[in-house]
Amino acid sequence: MIDKLDSVLAQFNEERVYHNGEYYRLKKFDDDTYELEVSISGACGTFESHPAIKFKIIPESNQVLFLSYRDVVVNPMKHFKPESEAELDFVKLAFEQLLDKCDQVKSSC
Repeated sequence: MIDKLDSVLAQFNEERVYHNGEYYRLKKFDDDTYELEVSISGACGTFESHPAIKFKIIPESNQVLFLSYRDVVVNPMKHFKPESEAELDFVKLAFEQLLDKCDQVKSSC
């Protein structure tokens, strides 16, 4: 997962990349904190997260700490800080799938 994450960190930035009806973006908050987001067009020119995962890279251990998960397209919408093991497993799987999608997007551009 870290190799794919390193690739995404190198290839994406805050500029949205459009691909097949979705927008991909990596927002950097500080040296180690990011949000990886896939969004779709919403009403009035907004972007609706589907999903957005905020995370922190722990440099000493090269581990990813998940800070929040947001998906406003699903019903009911989900926005939470993963705390339980089930929530962490859910976010980790969603994050790995998001990394795969980002890798495919950059490969097709």
